[in-house]
Amino acid sequence: MKTKYLLAAATAALLTISSVQAVQITGTIRMAGSVTLNTTDLSTADNTTAFGVVFVTTGDGSYTGTAGNLVTWKNFGWNPSTAPVNDLWKFTYLGNAYTFDLANITSVSQSVTDLVVKGKGTVEISGGFYDPTFADWSFSITDTSGGTSGSFVFGFSDSNTAIPDGGTTVMLLGAALSTLGLIRRKIA
Repeated sequence: MKTKYLLAAATAALLTISSVQAVQITGTIRMAGSVTLNTTDLSTADNTTAFGVVFVTTGDGSYTGTAGNLVTWKNFGWNPSTAPVNDLWKFTYLGNAYTFDLANITSVSQSVTDLVVKGKGTVEISGGFYDPTFADWSFSITDTSGGTSGSFVFGFSDSNTAIPDGGTTVMLLGAALSTLGLIRRKIA
């Protein structure tokens, strides 16, 4: 009889111990597609006015397998910045929503042939497995002819490492072991 109580208590204690380590989104994702800017001159463009067909070109880490998915984009500006922009881009893969929230723009480099906008934001993957993850991103258009460019490349890389839980797991383990000790005293 005592063994049954001890076994039940041990099982209950183990069930209450859960990992609270944050699962961060890792890896990189690249997208490409067509975009219309407010002017045909890359050196003076300051916002997007429309996106055409955009798709994931490559992905690794948490984005493995997403290549080929169509992506919906919202328009945004960099001079002046329109940040923050929630759900700047989003797509669905295997029933999970992949999104990016633009937090800020950290730099803009423009010439007649190149436009590079960089910044920070948060990537999210629905489904409860991943925590929103702070990320570095870049949006670039290159047109070596100096004329109208209708394509762009978006790149993302995670900028954080996994965040430790701050001692919560140790506290839960201590509480579970204390409970086991109290139950054992009561049974004995």
